[in-house]
Amino acid sequence: MKRDKEPKQYSWLTTKIYSFMLLFYKNTFVVDYFIKKIDKSKDILEIGSGTGKDFKTLSKEYKITGSDYSEAFLKSLKKKFRKHQFLKINAVNMAVGKQFDVIYSNKVLQHLTPDQLEKSLSAQYEILKKGGVLFHAIWKGNPQNGKFDGIPDVLYQREDIEKIKGHFVIEEYIEYKEIKDNDSFIIILRKWSDRRKFTSMYIFYILVGMSDTTPNYYRYIRWLKKIPHPKTGQVIGYIVLNEVAVLVKSM
Repeated sequence: MKRDKEPKQYSWLTTKIYSFMLLFYKNTFVVDYFIKKIDKSKDILEIGSGTGKDFKTLSKEYKITGSDYSEAFLKSLKKKFRKHQFLKINAVNMAVGKQFDVIYSNKVLQHLTPDQLEKSLSAQYEILKKGGVLFHAIWKGNPQNGKFDGIPDVLYQREDIEKIKGHFVIEEYIEYKEIKDNDSFIIILRKWSDRRKFTSMYIFYILVGMSDTTPNYYRYIRWLKKIPHPKTGQVIGYIVLNEVAVLVKSM
């Protein structure tokens, strides 16, 4: 089986330059908005804690686990915040081993190509608790194949996230100014709970049964393929509901 290449880390020099630049950076809009929107009881994972600027603020409000893929940043973070846990996380596969209520990042996901970001969102889905939330701040623009220090540097728009969001619902999207007007956006996505997901699909399936003239067994195959891990009860439920819909239509 072909394995994905390990993402490249920032060089030691880049981490030092980045840390110095942030000493003079005062924009706290993303962190302030996060605190406004997310309940204090939630268990948070930050992707790409970097210099720890956001982590410092959020750790005063939440139970939070930090992370980064850069050994240089992780070493610095563990020195600054000795009482907190920091994980080395590849943002593509998100191999963590536990679940969280909320996953947060601020200007991190632009370092993933569109294919990598799609894999990352799928992996984030798996480590979110039922009804969990993604809260990501991302540079906005037309996708580019840019690179910085040998690492992807991609601009995204809402439509790009729409295409790859999988089993997430976009709850909120707002554009804001990082350097110039509307150069960034915050997107909040919620994981569908099983009940919400299957209730929606049941309703949709009834509508299909009442309007579609395709033979029933073709419909069963087509729609059951969309269930990630179908259980016997769910399969029976689809069939029964469809037959009821067809019966109602014929009356």
